[in-house]
Amino acid sequence: MRHADHSDPVGRRIVERAADAIGDLLDLFLARGIDRLSLVGGLSDAIAPWLAPDLRARLKGPDADAAAGALLVARRRLILPERECDHEQGPRFHV
Repeated sequence: MRHADHSDPVGRRIVERAADAIGDLLDLFLARGIDRLSLVGGLSDAIAPWLAPDLRARLKGPDADAAAGALLVARRRLILPERECDHEQGPRFHV
């Protein structure tokens, strides 16, 4: 398997298009007030150098790995907000 490098025009276009798409998403997040930006996943280190310098400068390292993030999202979806549970004695999650 060949690795894409700067001399491979097809590989370069693929990486540039991926970086453009990711850059567009990061711009959207910034426009919506999300200012903590992290790239995660196997290609994040390879894509980061291809992002615009202003976006690259705003990237922060993730606080944890993807599995920890998935557990956090799942927990937030399962646990009822405190105000909904104050009057209930039942479990604090939806089934």
